[in-house]
Amino acid sequence: MILLPETDHFSALAIAERLRLAVAETTITTDRGDLTCTISLGVAPLHADDVSLSSLLNRAEEALSEAKQGGRNCVASSAWFDF
Repeated sequence: MILLPETDHFSALAIAERLRLAVAETTITTDRGDLTCTISLGVAPLHADDVSLSSLLNRAEEALSEAKQGGRNCVASSAWFDF
C-alpha cells in the first residue's frame, strides 16, 4: 500500500502507471539469466464519508482484483466519475 496525501485521483493514477512501467522495464540479472516482472495496481481515493481505513482498503483491494482480472500488468481504479 502506498498512501499519497494531498494527491488528487488523476495524479495518483498517473503515479501508479509510472510505477507499473518502471517495474516492467526493470531487468533483474541472475546466474540463471535475466528476469523481468510486472505488477498490477489498484487505486482508490479517500472519500469524505469514509469512516474507517478498512473502507478505503476494501475499495483498493477491489480495484486490484479488477486489474488482475483485466489481464494483469495494469492499473485499475475504484473511482466513478460523473462528467
